[in-house]
Amino acid sequence: MSHESGKIEVIGMTEDQIFFKYARSASPEDNARFLAFYRNPNAAWFDDYKEASEEFSLFAPNENSEVTI
Repeated sequence: MSHESGKIEVIGMTEDQIFFKYARSASPEDNARFLAFYRNPNAAWFDDYKEASEEFSLFAPNENSEVTI
């Protein structure tokens, strides 16, 4: 979907969560950013999700991410 922050892809859902990824971001630091939100049955747009339950960049690991090879 197109959003003021960039192009955002809905990449999946579970019973409890919905997962988004920035396909093309307006801000370079958000490129390939992955976000998980608890599902909101009243949500109609990305703006209806306020606080991510998890988020990370697919390009840059952070202190909370584990990389296993």
